[in-house]
Amino acid sequence: MKYKLVFYDNKDNKYSINALLGTLEKYEDLRDLEILFVRKDNFQNLILKDDLYIFCISFFTTQFFEIKELAGEVKRILKDRVILIAGGPHPTGDPKNTLKIGFDIIVRGEGEKIFPIILRNIIGGRDLRGVYWSNELVSLDKYFPFSRRFGRFGPIEISRGCPFGCFYCQTPQIFGGKVRHRSVENIIEIVEELVKRNLTDIRFITPNAFTYGSSDGKSLDIKKLEELLSGVKKIIGEKGRIFFGSFPSEVRPEHVIPET
Repeated sequence: MKYKLVFYDNKDNKYSINALLGTLEKYEDLRDLEILFVRKDNFQNLILKDDLYIFCISFFTTQFFEIKELAGEVKRILKDRVILIAGGPHPTGDPKNTLKIGFDIIVRGEGEKIFPIILRNIIGGRDLRGVYWSNELVSLDKYFPFSRRFGRFGPIEISRGCPFGCFYCQTPQIFGGKVRHRSVENIIEIVEELVKRNLTDIRFITPNAFTYGSSDGKSLDIKKLEELLSGVKKIIGEKGRIFFGSFPSEVRPEHVIPET
């Protein structure tokens, strides 16, 4: 009996799902995996009694009690026919309590490399219950950030990691202190694909917008920043729009200078 892969499709976590879907589409052996998207109010309608399920949920701490209730309901209905996987900010920071509320597998930090490995092992019959954290940092250029198969698109993640290590911020704890950038060439290819689909509002996700291209994540590389923005503008034309540094907490005040 084959497993079906289920994602809890919540608006607060849709970008995480899109990234994982884009990753799975990279591998031929996982492309035919049946995938379902469910919400809290409709998941029972999509779950069949005789199937096996890998149920994946990414969530923030603000969602903890909602997810606790959902995990309990999934386990109550499906019992031993489901494997619950948790990822995202809260499971990364609090894996022990995430296990306690009913999850079988916790993926901490970046999921692009380890998630496909976990899926293959589950499908192959291995019991992987526990907490996993990939030791290798992800190269963003190797992974398409969206799902072509399901037409799920969103902001382009152009940088990952942060060297500042602010006490109140989880970003370096999840993604490490070494900053990594998606190359301008790769971003341009993604934008070209979006424009072909008549998507001309281009949005970015980055921990620190103005240090795009910087080798240390602290200094500015104005030429690289200009190369990125001018390259995107040439593709989208006058009708398109660029949203840069507009995501919450993406611009550090010391980088707001006349040059930028």
